[in-house]
Amino acid sequence: MAVLGLVFFAVMLLLQLPTMWRRPEAAIRIARMGWAVVGLGTALYLLYAELFAIDAICLWCTSVHVLTLVFFATTVYATSAYPTAAMVDA
Repeated sequence: MAVLGLVFFAVMLLLQLPTMWRRPEAAIRIARMGWAVVGLGTALYLLYAELFAIDAICLWCTSVHVLTLVFFATTVYATSAYPTAAMVDA
């Protein structure tokens, strides 16, 4: 799980770079939103596993879940609040 989490955050870091936000390609915005949704879905599944299968809460995991939720929320907000020219013209 740790390696998958590292891959998620490495890709998310690349997708959240300011240069990536300035690019007008819709595919990048879709990939960023999709990756954020995958991360949030994984965090929700792992939270479910902590609460109902393992019956223990991990503080490190909880901090990662919160960070994933923050990534998701800021990505949704920024994507909807600041559409690129390519998205406005479409």
